[in-house]
Amino acid sequence: MEEDKEKKELEIYQGKNLLREKVLYKSRGIIVTELKDSYLARVHILPEAKNNFKFKTRKNSLEVSISKKAERKEEDDGYLFMERIEGGMSSSIYLDRDINVEKVKSDYRNDIMTITMPKKK
Repeated sequence: MEEDKEKKELEIYQGKNLLREKVLYKSRGIIVTELKDSYLARVHILPEAKNNFKFKTRKNSLEVSISKKAERKEEDDGYLFMERIEGGMSSSIYLDRDINVEKVKSDYRNDIMTITMPKKK
């Protein structure tokens, strides 16, 4: 049963089975869809990057960001080689209606962060 649910979630993320959902945003590994009572965001996150992923919800928007920092040091024949890499990406997605920020839920499974944002009534 759990396996079927995970398979369905993966199919939805990959763009299959979206006929029942209105797609509001699709770019850079992010898909935001509208359901009857909520918005659903699915973000593809690599396992090694999941600790650097953040999201913030506001009245009628979702902001997702991910950052990467790496450092490498090598010593060879009295020389020191040092390299630092920093980078990141962020996206702000504006929604058609206000959301209930207190009831936002998230779940990370199979490299996909699912963020459920109930609409305000």
